[in-house]
Order: sequence, then structure tokens, then C-alpha cells
Amino acid sequence: MKAYAILSGGGVKGVALAGCIAAAEDKGIEFIGFGGASAGSIIATLATVEYSGREIREMMKHKPFSEFLDDEGEKLERLKNFSQQLFVLETFGWRTKWKLYKSYNRERHLIQKLYQDSGLYKAHRLENFLEEKIRTKPDIDRKAGKDREELPEGDFTFRDLRKVGYRKSLKIIASDLVSRRPIIFSAGDLLPERDWSVITAVRASTSYPFVFEPVNMNRNYYADGGISSNLPVFLFEQERKKDSYPILAFDLVPEAEDEGVDDGYGLFTFCSDLLGTSLESSDKLLQGLISGLHYIPVRIPRKIDTLKFKLTEDEQTILYHRGYEAATDYFNTKVRYWFGAAEDTKANQLIKDIQRGVRVLPTIVNSVLELIAKDFEARTTARNVRCNIMLSTENAQLVIYQYGMDRDPDIDFEIDLKAGWTGVARQRLRPVLVDLTQSRDKLGLSREAQNKIPKDRKSAMAIPLFDISTSISGKVEVSENKLIGTLNLDTDTALGETGWKLDAEGHPDGTLITPDVGERALFWGAVISKLLS
Repeated sequence: MKAYAILSGGGVKGVALAGCIAAAEDKGIEFIGFGGASAGSIIATLATVEYSGREIREMMKHKPFSEFLDDEGEKLERLKNFSQQLFVLETFGWRTKWKLYKSYNRERHLIQKLYQDSGLYKAHRLENFLEEKIRTKPDIDRKAGKDREELPEGDFTFRDLRKVGYRKSLKIIASDLVSRRPIIFSAGDLLPERDWSVITAVRASTSYPFVFEPVNMNRNYYADGGISSNLPVFLFEQERKKDSYPILAFDLVPEAEDEGVDDGYGLFTFCSDLLGTSLESSDKLLQGLISGLHYIPVRIPRKIDTLKFKLTEDEQTILYHRGYEAATDYFNTKVRYWFGAAEDTKANQLIKDIQRGVRVLPTIVNSVLELIAKDFEARTTARNVRCNIMLSTENAQLVIYQYGMDRDPDIDFEIDLKAGWTGVARQRLRPVLVDLTQSRDKLGLSREAQNKIPKDRKSAMAIPLFDISTSISGKVEVSENKLIGTLNLDTDTALGETGWKLDAEGHPDGTLITPDVGERALFWGAVISKLLS
């Protein structure tokens, strides 16, 4: 099973991302591309040069995050304490003013450094750490079975990684503070003058505001990638459209806070929450626009702060296991069908054989299904419409193509030829509707098949498909021996509210289709029939 990985920012909490990668590796998922922001860019880079999730975990265990800071984090702790004092001052009497003056006088050199350099640290230690780990990685090219070429001396670029045999794509996002836009560092830019340094790209992406100085490249200043997008799910969207491999987005999010708990709220915390809210809300909106995306939240204890560089080994262990458990739970509950496919089960092999026989790229068919779903949402009041094509096998009907079902257990739906609302459409040779809130147990579906249908599905439509490849006049002759399957739609909208059903009582199905919806159903049925024939 191949996929792309997107790794979110999160400071020291990035250890959890190593757990996510380890869980995916244990499930046999092969990542062909890694993208990341901030802390996620560090993990993405190490994974690109073929460190496993467990190797990254061991690496971090023996390298405390505080060692990435030039003074083991002493200046950062002072700044955090100073900001906390400022935020808790409630009055401006002479005592408060005196405390404020003493605090400022004590930390004025620190504040002056922030004013001059826009950050406390230059992050040379982080750069040295990454370069050492990349250069000392065992150089065996696993697929070719030979020694990998050595990286050039001095700085090395994204293309240099490709040249020496690292095949996985790497994309890192940072924030261009001058043009006020995100910038993506990768090997995909063909301009030779923009063959980016890998270490500099990671350094830019991890430049957390006030902690690390921004990176100055060609008079442009680059800072933390999380400022632009903390979970850049769009990085591999173009690749996904071509190869249909899913995108797994691992997001580090705080646990729900217990009521009544108040650990203090300093300026750093306020700024972090304010920034996080603005960034993550836009990321959430973007997630709904990208198909093939699997969002996997990893709940992190609130006591483990983004800037807690002096993590204990126990805290690192907690983070790693949180990532591993969240990813494993998602794989076991949301996408179980992937691993049946990886084992090449009979049903999945059958799907592959049928798709090869159709001789139309699955991405094309799935794109048309997306158009159909959007068309019905635009023309009717049905919402969250899914769409699939079930084709006939020797004695069953099976989902071969789909849109909107990536995360659902019925993606591999297989039932008897006469079962379900699809079976009714096959027998009557015309579109039919069904109210799923009432009819799940009345259409010949096994209990297992009924349980596979998501509980939020309330209404469904099945449209018969015919083999029209032998038609000479262009007129389709509707006959049972030319039936090849059904085009199916379902929605989480109640049938009476979809605009699909006529208000007519006493019909055998209770499912008379409105004329305009019926006409649209026949149109799309003809389109799909022609596409598959």
C-alpha cells in the first residue's frame, strides 16, 4: 500500500510523528513522499533518507531537544518567565510598576536581542544534527542492492538527495515574511537557481517565532512553516490526482482540557493559541476540499507544551505511543480494507482485474463520479453525497469505482446480484430510490452487509448501467443481457428532504423519482455506460 505523508508542526511534540510513521510501517504502508511544516519537516526529512519511525524515536531519545538550543534553553526559559509575569499583572499601582521595571531591567539584554535579531537562537546545533544524521545514514540502496552514491561536500540540495538514490519525494513548507506567502521547498522546481538546500529549508521551516531567528536568503526572510499552514495537506495534491495514492495527514492536537483546570496563561501561551486558532481553522477548511485525504489527529497531553525543550524520557515515550496508537486505531477502524488489498485478497484481485478489463484509468472514472455527486448536490437539497459504481461478477455485484468512500467500511461492498436497492434497479431496469432508515433489513442484505453501510446514510439511489458498445444507431436497447452494473448515490439527507422523491403515497417502494432528478439520473447513467463500454 503506497501513500503520501503530511506531518504537522508541533515543536517538541514532533516525537509523536515518529510513532505515526512506525505504525504505518507495521501495517505495510510504503510512503512515497513526505511533506511537513516546522517540527514535521524534521521528521519528514529523516524519513525521506530512510530512517524508520523507530530509528527516529531512538535518535530523539538520545538527543534531548534542549541540545538544539545554544545555551540548553536558558534564555528561552527566562523569556517565558518574563512573559508570564507581564500577563498576570492585574493593576498598575506603584508596586506593580516597580515589579515591571525590575523585570524589564533584569531581562533588557534578552529583549534587545529579540528586537535586533527577531529570535533568541541561530539553530546551528539543529543544522549540524540534521546534516550529521543524513550523511551518516547507512548508504545501501535497498532496491538496487548496492552502495548509494555519496552526497557532495558542503551544502546538499533536494536534487542531490534524488541523485544519490533517495527516491521518496520531500516537500517542506516555510513562510516568506517579505512576500507574506507560503513557500514550498522541493526538488520539483526546475529552475537551477532555486535548487534549495535541504538543511536551510528545514532550518527555515522550524524557525518558531521569537525562539529561532528567521532565515535570510537572497534578501527574503523565511520563518516557521506553521505560520502559513501547520498541516499543509495540499503539498501532494497534484501527484495524488495522477496516481490516486491517498494522503495521510498526521496532526498533533491538544487533548480536551478538563473543566476547572487553570495552569496560568502567559503571553507565550496566548500568542501560541491565537496563532494556532487562525492557522488551524484555515487548515480545517482546506481539508474538506482535497479528496483522497485521511486526517489522523494525535491527541497530545496539554501539559507537554510546544516549547518544553527539556522533555523527560517518560514524556518522550508518551508522545511516541500517542502517535503510534492514534495511527494504528485509524488504520484498524477507518481503512481496514487497505490491508485486505495489500494481502491481495480474492475480492481485491477481482477489482483490479475488472478495472484492467475496462481499460479506462480509475482516476478518470472516479473524477466523473465526483462530478456526479457535486451535480446532485447543486441541483437538489441532498448533501454529503457519495457515489460509486457496482459491476457484476459471476454471482455478485461489487464496488469497483467510488467517490467519497475512502474512509468508509463499505468501500469493498459486495452483495448478491438481486440484493439491496441496487438489486431492485437491476431487476426493474430503471432508477430506484430507497429510504435507508427503514429498508436496510428488507432488501435481502446480510447482517454483515447492513453493518458495513455507514449509519449516517439515510437515502440512496441506484441507476442501471448497460453495455452500449455494440450499439450501431446510437439508440440503447434496454435489455437484461446488456446490464453491466449500477451507478449508485447515497446521502445523509432524509429521503423526503432530498428533492429526489415525489410526494406520492402507496407506491410499492414509496420511491417515485421526480421527473427532473430521473432525467438527470438517466443522463449520468448513459455517460457512465458509455465510459465503461
